[in-house]
Amino acid sequence: MPVYSIWIVAGQKKNTVSTWKLTERTDGTPGEWGEADKLRLMILGFNERSGYQEGEKPIWNLLRSLFSTTMKVEEKLEILERYDVPVIEDVEEEVLDMCNLGRGVYENGQKSGILLGEDKLTYRMGRLKEAMIKAGRQQEFLDAVGNMKAMDRLFAEFGI
Repeated sequence: MPVYSIWIVAGQKKNTVSTWKLTERTDGTPGEWGEADKLRLMILGFNERSGYQEGEKPIWNLLRSLFSTTMKVEEKLEILERYDVPVIEDVEEEVLDMCNLGRGVYENGQKSGILLGEDKLTYRMGRLKEAMIKAGRQQEFLDAVGNMKAMDRLFAEFGI
């Protein structure tokens, strides 16, 4: 009986199934580590943004619903029930955790991006302030703070 390792990869252009069968090549004793011909690798690559299509294999709709970062928990549970996955309290909690995990990853990425942008802006503001003080234009700098059009113009003027 083969043993499968299944990898699920979201973000693909289209839904695909790829499988590999491992074979053993050894300079030692053949079969020493088990029966390599029974090991299989399967990759389910799916497009989570595509919608359900008539005649589509059910696994794709199930994967899209489970890994969606935009679908509500109730919708996910409804899809699980449609595929006869028993939805008991434990499963509902796990789906809720999984939904929150996806949202959490997304929100943390957003926060990190914002912080990086703020750090870069702070650095640029410091450089601009120094350049404008050297140019004797402190007041112009102070007047521009808070006005992004004026700041962008000054960043461009000073090459920052």
